[in-house]
Amino acid sequence: MRLIITAALYISSLFSAFAQNIDEELDSKDSNIIVLNDQTIFRIESKDRSLLSRRYEVIIKNKYATDYKNIYLHYDKFRTVVAAEAELTNMDGSVIEKFKIKDFNDYSTGGGVAEDSRVKVLEPSHSKYPFKISVYYEIEKTESLFYPTWYPQSDEKILVKSSEFIVIDNSTDGFRYKVSNFQDPSISTEGNTKTYKWKAQNLEPFKFENYSYTLSDYAPVVYTGPKLFQMDGYEGNMSNWKDYGKWILKLNEGKNDLDPAQLNDLDKLVATAKTKQERTKIIYDYLQSNTRYVSIQLGIGGHQPFSSSFVHEKKYGDCKALSFYTQSLLENYGIKSYYTIIKAGAYASEVDKSFPRDNFNHVILTVPFESDTTFLECTSQTNPYGYLGDFTSNRYAVMVTEEGGKLIRTKKYLPGENRKESTIKVNLLNNGQANIQIARTYTGMEIDSKNFHSLYIKGENEVNKWLLDKSDLGDVKLNSFNLNPVKEGVVPQAGFTSTLESQKEAKIIGKRLFISPEKYFDSDLRKISESNREKPITVKYGYSQYDTLTYKVPENVYIEGTPKTYQLDTKFGSYKKEFNLEQGEVTIIRKFIFNDGRYPATDFEEFKDFVNSVLKADRDKLVFLNKT
Repeated sequence: MRLIITAALYISSLFSAFAQNIDEELDSKDSNIIVLNDQTIFRIESKDRSLLSRRYEVIIKNKYATDYKNIYLHYDKFRTVVAAEAELTNMDGSVIEKFKIKDFNDYSTGGGVAEDSRVKVLEPSHSKYPFKISVYYEIEKTESLFYPTWYPQSDEKILVKSSEFIVIDNSTDGFRYKVSNFQDPSISTEGNTKTYKWKAQNLEPFKFENYSYTLSDYAPVVYTGPKLFQMDGYEGNMSNWKDYGKWILKLNEGKNDLDPAQLNDLDKLVATAKTKQERTKIIYDYLQSNTRYVSIQLGIGGHQPFSSSFVHEKKYGDCKALSFYTQSLLENYGIKSYYTIIKAGAYASEVDKSFPRDNFNHVILTVPFESDTTFLECTSQTNPYGYLGDFTSNRYAVMVTEEGGKLIRTKKYLPGENRKESTIKVNLLNNGQANIQIARTYTGMEIDSKNFHSLYIKGENEVNKWLLDKSDLGDVKLNSFNLNPVKEGVVPQAGFTSTLESQKEAKIIGKRLFISPEKYFDSDLRKISESNREKPITVKYGYSQYDTLTYKVPENVYIEGTPKTYQLDTKFGSYKKEFNLEQGEVTIIRKFIFNDGRYPATDFEEFKDFVNSVLKADRDKLVFLNKT
């Protein structure tokens, strides 16, 4: 009897300690979510069937916890939502609301002409925080190309008490896994079944640091992938990139069915070309003028392009169809090119070259010439020929050759190629008003700065208000805004000229006029305030800025003091600001270069000092004295 009482007292003390601990964490502002328990089970039966089930119980602390409060279950021809339910409870355990699968809304996930990908959505309206939500769902799969990735902490500000990932392998093919920031699994065997278990406990919440947004730098991750796989009857091997490329070749086989008669118009255009590069440029222009991008994702069509004759006749296609169509056109005129699978997006996660898996969402075309290689973005009607931009530049991709897949890296744009160059002339008046002229040229990836390049397909009203919307120029009136012609190429160039009137260019206090040149520089930097650093520093895209800013002042106005040249030179970049003083004029010449790279956390203080010093130097004011 005494043993039972002692055990009861022990269990009671455990629950009391747990409740006290939870109360403390509810008061903490370090987290938005507390994961009490979260178990994901992935059961592999064969290449043709697997089952993913997940059960989790979390505390939703505030309105920012949408990752766990809202439930999105994606399905398509190869995935079926077998079961789904959720329950909301108050912290005392009383039930707020229960949901079954019939209560989920059902939507198409795309805006394309034809897509069979859908999502079941539950977004509970309850907003009296904190509360608990318990969720369970099962998804059955009939393809084996995609295996899950386990993130016990999928974002910042998540506290994890317990999270578990279990893979039960009943197949004869086996599977692959890779672990980041975590230990290897415990493995048990029973008959022909192998069970792999990963468990994470008491993971403290983290917050993304400036210039560091790669989740695997902060939290444990387990990647899984098949060895042998199939999708819609197309079988393949994912053990290496070469075999993965062979599977893509199989999907594309027989799709080049262009009839020579379909190309009569293109024949006439290509006849004027003297080199392969000229022919390729003409064909790319023809593509842009005669086709448009439309998302089409039906079944295996999410990976398999439409035939080239279909695209030629219909004049539309998705990234796969348009890239394959362009490849077919080039082949017809004796130009070799390669269908290339890539992960697109300005801040897309890097493809792990050591762990092959289908982690791609886009297709481009690679055209190798004797002297260089050109990459073609076939979905854009406005992209300059050969230009990739931040959507697909400087990353690994799988180029599909006759022998299979080959891992390549797309073009990296250097800081000197990503250049913004400005000439600004400010005619300052005695009353603090000014007439302003701005001429600015964007080169390389800078043409996409603040969506500038999109202006070339916008209406006049949108073009005219862009400068005022995207700049902090104060109380100004735009008199004129003219786009320069685009200079096409792998490193394109565009720009504008404009004239403005400022009502308050200078702040007048007594006889002094205070000027803030910073608004013309636009460094794109963010001030760094944290005092320490744990994670690597990542600058994904480097760029350079060259500004010449001239203030013309009235005869009776003089600059106060003598501005000094300011210069910084570091491995992160360089900065120089110097002044030319002439009668009635002050010119600021500014040169700023920001280098891309990944730097260790030990470089933080030096990096912080560089960034904040540039911002401080840009903020320095000019003071003029009116001597009348």
